[in-house]
Amino acid sequence: MSDRSPAPSDSPAERPPWPLTALAAWLLPGLGHYLIGYRRRGLILGITILSLFAAGMLIGGIGVVNSERERLWFIGQTLIGPTAPVVDLYRQSLEGRLGHQLDRHAEELRQVEGFGADDARVLVNFLESDEKVPAVRRSLGRVNELGTLYCTLAGVLNLLVILDVVGRSSSAPIHPAPPPDDKPDTDEGRLVTREREQA
Repeated sequence: MSDRSPAPSDSPAERPPWPLTALAAWLLPGLGHYLIGYRRRGLILGITILSLFAAGMLIGGIGVVNSERERLWFIGQTLIGPTAPVVDLYRQSLEGRLGHQLDRHAEELRQVEGFGADDARVLVNFLESDEKVPAVRRSLGRVNELGTLYCTLAGVLNLLVILDVVGRSSSAPIHPAPPPDDKPDTDEGRLVTREREQA
């Protein structure tokens, strides 16, 4: 089974311009290859890169994509496309929404009669702490590091895919070199180079 589709992408003039294929490869890993005719390659690359990103989130939780705490790692993660910023925005909204609900419950607990002041203070301090939202709690130790690493590696691999698709879409198709002649061309016992033939 051939990796390439027939004729549409054999000529550089018929291919989409390289900025378009680079943008497509950033938006959805593998889409740039798909646009220039490498359909199976694009599908394999897309599934692989998105699976690596998803594996990182499954290992370390949604908190591994964090533009506030892990800025340098987040830059690498954004190379996968809009997926990483969307996940980060969702994480931030989840933190804000759940944090607001917990603040409201803490205020209600302060107003309950018969609830001891010390008990209320301990419970309110717990609810207002940084560790209040289990859905976005930072995973511990190596688990967080591995999740962050997997998500960032997915972004770096997508950068390589983008560079590959730019190279493939902006250059002429590579054809195998013709087989060499059995006998070299000679001029009185010396080899004749192509440059001398043209002169």
